[in-house]
Amino acid sequence: MSVAYEKKIVRILLRDPLKLKGMWRLKTGGEHKRGKYYLRKDGFSAPPITIAIRLTYQCNLRCLACGQWGEHGTFIRSSPETLPKDGLGLKEMEGLIKEVAPFRPFIYFTGGEPLLRRDIFEVIRCLSAHHLITSMTSNATRLSECAGDVVDSGLDYFYCSLDAPDQLNDVIRPGEPGAFEKTLDGLKALLEARRQKGGLPLVQVQTVIVKENQDRLYEMARFLDQHICPDVWGLQLKVFTTPEVYKRAEEVFKKEFGVTPLYWKGFMQENTNGFDYKVLAEELRRIKAKRWGFKLRLYSPLDLPDFNARTYFEEPQKLFVDGPCMYPWAFAQIQPDGGVAICGSQPDVIIGNIKEESFMDIWNGERAIKFRHYIQKDNLPVCSRCFGLHGFSGYK
Repeated sequence: MSVAYEKKIVRILLRDPLKLKGMWRLKTGGEHKRGKYYLRKDGFSAPPITIAIRLTYQCNLRCLACGQWGEHGTFIRSSPETLPKDGLGLKEMEGLIKEVAPFRPFIYFTGGEPLLRRDIFEVIRCLSAHHLITSMTSNATRLSECAGDVVDSGLDYFYCSLDAPDQLNDVIRPGEPGAFEKTLDGLKALLEARRQKGGLPLVQVQTVIVKENQDRLYEMARFLDQHICPDVWGLQLKVFTTPEVYKRAEEVFKKEFGVTPLYWKGFMQENTNGFDYKVLAEELRRIKAKRWGFKLRLYSPLDLPDFNARTYFEEPQKLFVDGPCMYPWAFAQIQPDGGVAICGSQPDVIIGNIKEESFMDIWNGERAIKFRHYIQKDNLPVCSRCFGLHGFSGYK
């Protein structure tokens, strides 16, 4: 971690020293470290380190790599009457926050597009009042009109999706005219608002590597360095599965959990062709060789010394890390209707609903324990190309 970035992290603690416990727990893994709870045979786990709150399924963009609204997305071919409904109200969210606040989880908001939900800043203010570290992932096309609200709400981290340094971004992230310019305007408005009001949230631009931008990544880094100056640039590979892998996963999901993996189907593609591996490798080499004004964050497996792009895309069941996924012991995702999932990628297995039970009863309930017991034995077929497999690998 760079000295400059560390100084920016300190701003969070200076603003609210009571967030130190949550930050330390996130950094170290707390009671999850060294797989203490993974080794338990009863399936019990300490409270999660991270809780994602999916505020809405709705989105104004149709990003190519998105498993919800992309070209192969779960929702894109669904009729409006069959789409999941957003039904978790502000009071229910406040109740959830009060319950989980004592163990200081890291909270991040996702969607769809979180800024489409108008009461989001009330939710963030409630979290801030309970001294919880907060973040949001957004396409930022609605950000310019509420940049001041983002800063005033007490949000700690803002992750913005941007996949190219020009209108190519709108090819990769179609759905709304002028999205590229709107995102840039939003980012600049946020950075200016935080300059005026106190230096937070930290801003991370997030880029997903797809075949359309594989030869523009170094150019993207230069563009961000010269024109945006975010705190962090996060670079990650797209999540995907193939029809063959999905078919095997579908059989497991049905047999073991009695569900069809609807959300994983959104990441299914017929083939992974279209990548020039030499070009991609050279782009990554150039990026890693240069010092930037932002902190570079390569999401695993990109950061592994033996990473090979050809293997990643053409051998979709080959693992880049040993052992099982740790997400079911460290992560929970709350759906817009109150459902709770402990899969780090998509909510195909729901272990309960916070409208009906307390969060901790759900977290160590029968369905959660059953899912953990399965993962202790084996990964699911789709796990090999899920970002979640690497997310908490350090806690094993």
